[in-house]
This record gives sequence, structure tokens and C-alpha cells, in this order.
Amino acid sequence: MNQRQIAENLGISQTSVSMVLNDPLTRKVSSDKRQQIMNYLRQTKYLLRNHSGKTWNIGYLIGSTLDVNNPFYNRFFTGIEKSAADAGYNIIIERYREGDPKLIRQHKVDGMIIEIQPYSIDIPEISSIFPAVLLDNSCYEISCDMVTPDITGGMFKSIKYLKDLGHEKIAFIDLTPPRGSGPYNVNQMESRTAFRTAWKFHFPDRALAEEYVQTPRMKVADSMPETEEIISQIIDGFIALPEVPTAVVCGDVYATIFIRKAQEKGIKIPEQFSVIGFDNLIECEYCVPTLTSIDHNPTEMGSLAVELLLRRINAPERPFVKQHCDSRLVIRKSSGPFNGKLKPNNKI
Repeated sequence: MNQRQIAENLGISQTSVSMVLNDPLTRKVSSDKRQQIMNYLRQTKYLLRNHSGKTWNIGYLIGSTLDVNNPFYNRFFTGIEKSAADAGYNIIIERYREGDPKLIRQHKVDGMIIEIQPYSIDIPEISSIFPAVLLDNSCYEISCDMVTPDITGGMFKSIKYLKDLGHEKIAFIDLTPPRGSGPYNVNQMESRTAFRTAWKFHFPDRALAEEYVQTPRMKVADSMPETEEIISQIIDGFIALPEVPTAVVCGDVYATIFIRKAQEKGIKIPEQFSVIGFDNLIECEYCVPTLTSIDHNPTEMGSLAVELLLRRINAPERPFVKQHCDSRLVIRKSSGPFNGKLKPNNKI
């Protein structure tokens, strides 16, 4: 079967078939027509029969600001690179800015691991024509294979750990991006839901005080001065409550700021306030006291992404899956037993 026969069978022009074969993401052919052509090529096994052979390359599509040398992201890359090498594949990194990924358009890879916010790129379209795995991000609709952090499991472990230490008044902080800065991050929304679910599970007979859940909206995206000011205000608000919380769970960056601002206000960590972060950034080891944090096993997540991608390459028609690795709580010095010393307005 050649391109002319494909065009006749579909009732479309041979030019359209040729453009899609040369560039599956071409914008010169309508989305509906591209999908029609690709579905036919899959059903007839045309792509498999006419593929000149594997490239033995895996693409790693990262955000424009992501740095694989950063200790946090390097852990993902370490897992990806090792598992790919074990399977005989090379890794080619492309920094995504806009438009169609060059690695796909130029047929340089057999599949793609994508580590960018899903609203920045058309994930459903890419995964419908090309093997792809979304890493460390999530979509509400499972439109491709995904490897996501075990946010809920990590939150359950954190709340249980704090409860076992005697904490019953546990707070949560997660700043909301400014309006117009893009759709909510699904991982961020899951962490908020996970906190409430874990609280209800571990304290079934107690209501969660809404004042303990702080998700104020920022005015400027990623503004560190504003972040520090908001967290300082949150601490003041906690201290002013009739029942002051004794522990807080939040992202590592917020947690390190919380520790510093609390200490500036005379609050002792962890004697008067326990702090748990999540992501287990390298900064956890260098703040004082060192930060207890949830580690989502990013190296294993990278390895799992390669495993899922290779399955997708070999069995393109199988259902999409969403998986994650087990989270673990790395206990350091920012958390400890509740001793009841902190009073309203920090009157000790």
C-alpha cells in the first residue's frame, strides 16, 4: 500500500497524506484530518511496516526554565538515563519553548518523556500520534501515560507522623498563583485535597479549622519578597488564633521560609512548632533546623517513565496508565513531639 492508495481509501488528497507522514504534527493539515490519517495508518500497521528501523533514541522534553543540573531535577534525569541505557537507548534533551517539538517533527526519537506543565503543550494530540509519557505532572483526563508523585500517600504519612508525636492542630500552606498566570497545577490541587483527606482519616471525630488551611493568592508570580511577606503574615495569623496550630505541612520552599520567619518572631522549631515540607529539596539539609520532608523518589519516577514509554512503543494500542512510586518521609530536626508551650500571641 502506498500514499496514493491511502488517499483513495480515505477520500482525501495524497498531498495531505504525504504531509502527515513527513510531519505528524503539521499544521498544514486540519487536526481532524491528521487524526483520521494517523488512525488509518495504525489500523493498517502501515507505520510499522514502513518504519526504516528504530532510532534507539528517547526524547526528554523539558520546560524552558528547567535545569537538569539542578539537584532536584537531576534526580529524574539520573533515573531516565540509567534505565534508558540499560535498554540500549540514548537520551536526547530538547528544551521546549513553543510550537511542535523538533525531536518529533524530525523523526529523531522513538518516544518522548515530557516534563513540562501539560497546559503548555497539546498532550492529547502528541500522545495520539507518538509514544509519550508525562513525568512529574498530571492531567485531570488521562490522555497519555503519566508518572506522578505519590502526593496523597506522602500526605497521609506526614499527618500520621505528626499525630503520633502528639500534634492535633495541624496547618497547611500553599500559595495560589496570580490570576491569569495559567490553569491550576493538578499536583498542587491534589496536595490540597490530600491534606483534607488525610486529616479526616486520622482525626475522624474532629473538624478541621478552616483557619489552619492557608492558600492566599499572590499578586506577582514567583516573587520571593511577596512570598516571604505572605508567610510572615500567615504566622502572625496562626499566633493570634484562640487555638494556635502546633505543626504545619507545606512545600519545601515555603517551609524553609516559615522556619526562618517563625524564629525571627521568637518561635522555637520544633519545640513550639513542627514543620514538614514536601519534595525533599537539597535545601532541606542546609536550613536550621534541618527540614523533615516528603521524598517522592524522583529517580525511580524517571526510571518508571522509561519503562512505561518502552511499553508504549512496543504496544501502542494499550490503555493509558497513571502510576507513581512510593513516597517516603525523611525525618530531620524540624519536627518533634508537641510540648504545649506555644500560646496565643506567642505568650510562653
